[in-house]
Amino acid sequence: MSKLKLSYSFNGSSPRPRLLPTVLVSLTLLLYLRFVWVSPPTPLVPVVSPESVSPSSPLSAPTPRILLVSALFPLEQAKHSHDDYKSWLQNLLGPHGVQCDMYFYTTPDLETLVSSLGPSSINHTHTLTIDTTYHNPFTVPPLSGFRSKYAQMHGWDRERAIHSPELYAVWNAKPWLLEHALIGREYDYAFWVDAGSFRAAHPFRTWPDPARVEEVFSNRSEGEVEDRVLIPLFKLPGREQFAWRVEKGPVDMDFSEGSFFGSTPSGVSWFAKTFYEAHDRYINTLPPSSPASARHPHSKPDGDEDDTTSLSTPQFHFVGKDQTLINSLLFRFPERFLGVLSPTRTHLLPPTPGAPDSPPYALTLDSMLA
Repeated sequence: MSKLKLSYSFNGSSPRPRLLPTVLVSLTLLLYLRFVWVSPPTPLVPVVSPESVSPSSPLSAPTPRILLVSALFPLEQAKHSHDDYKSWLQNLLGPHGVQCDMYFYTTPDLETLVSSLGPSSINHTHTLTIDTTYHNPFTVPPLSGFRSKYAQMHGWDRERAIHSPELYAVWNAKPWLLEHALIGREYDYAFWVDAGSFRAAHPFRTWPDPARVEEVFSNRSEGEVEDRVLIPLFKLPGREQFAWRVEKGPVDMDFSEGSFFGSTPSGVSWFAKTFYEAHDRYINTLPPSSPASARHPHSKPDGDEDDTTSLSTPQFHFVGKDQTLINSLLFRFPERFLGVLSPTRTHLLPPTPGAPDSPPYALTLDSMLA
């Protein structure tokens, strides 16, 4: 049988065993290595001093300041009743309405009504500013000289039974009113919202959501510097719109939604300037000549005309609907706009080119607007 042999070190005549110190050192080393290799590292939490926080740091990013702008002008020939608008204003301005700073244009006669629906300083932190400078939409500066031409346009509006020259002016005053509301006020974003947009009770309070607005507008393409304008879309253009040119004028189709739009202050200024440049150009020029058999875009379908509702001959482009002017700007400057399509209408998006069963003319939205 083999036996364990112990080694000794001799110093003089006294033997000293070497095994025990060797074992102790080995165990100590193993325990240390196990701690280093197996134990998880302790996370380090950096402490950020106030002096080291830059203006672009997420810790210092302020909540975007948003202003909503709207208006209500009484019309002799209105599409909806006074009681309808009172109910809808309650949904917009009332205690269960939108909790956002609001700038509201109206007449002195309606100031008391609008004020009574506004926020209480005790329960709310947002503000309501009421501007009664303009007694009717034709007193808004960019439209003040067009009353007679708007009356002419009414003569060939296929929906003139429910429209009026004053209603055209309300629609076309929106970009200027939005830009004007920002004068002397510091906001990061401003949006127009129609006074009758909220026609039923709703859960929206902090609306538009500042974080979501910032996310949408900060999503820029590489090299993009201009602030884009947000415009909701009703549906997408079809093949018949592909041949549009600037000289053809406003685009008469349900493409854009004029009830809500906005941008940063610089984006709002660009939109207002470009809108009224298009408005003034088209209201002072004739539509392109067309075959005698061609129908003006605002004429009634065959069989709908009679002696009492016959339409006069157009003398210039029809600019009575803000949406048709906005459509032309979308076609002309697609890179300056953001579009929002209702989830219930996403089936209108064209198929991806090259996908199975994709028609040969299917294009992306950007291509359709290019």
